[in-house]
Amino acid sequence: MATSLLLSLSLFPSCSEDDGGGSDIPEVKYATLVISLGSLDNATPAYTRAVDDVTNPNKDDDEYERYIKDWWLVVMHNDGTVAQVLSNTKGNQATATGDAQNTHQVEVELQIDESYDFYAFANLPEANATYLNSLTQGSAFDIKQTVATINAQPYNTGSINDGPYFPMSSYKYTKQIAPVENTLEIPMIRLLGKVSV
Repeated sequence: MATSLLLSLSLFPSCSEDDGGGSDIPEVKYATLVISLGSLDNATPAYTRAVDDVTNPNKDDDEYERYIKDWWLVVMHNDGTVAQVLSNTKGNQATATGDAQNTHQVEVELQIDESYDFYAFANLPEANATYLNSLTQGSAFDIKQTVATINAQPYNTGSINDGPYFPMSSYKYTKQIAPVENTLEIPMIRLLGKVSV
């Protein structure tokens, strides 16, 4: 009996992860994506902008008009669900580059070889900001709900030290994550035109 038991154990050795007997689960690898958020400013043709100086329609926006106080970055899976939401209002960090477009650089870790969609927003009113901050991984994202309640309330009229600042949003941008050197520029445009009558 003992002989047959020893024979069975020798035919069926125990497997452990150290012996390589564990299941081979591929390791998920991530890479850093550096995203530059900035105002579109004079990259927009003059005939598509609302201007208040009809004698100089090519005049650049003033600093306060492209100022980014608060920002949000919505990262989406291709199935339309939220991967994550980053914002300085949620404690995420950005580096201001000091250029004329008030660009902020944000770093985010994303899965290599996956493709993501990105939306950016800045200076949103409280109700819109609350909606974005409530989104969690797997949530459905409704861009109409993000911008629908923005209206022509009194905004900054000339000083960088005054608020509130003009709300901005971007178009959708798509990026597939490579193992190295991932960058993406997302310009934002004002959601309200500036006119004088």
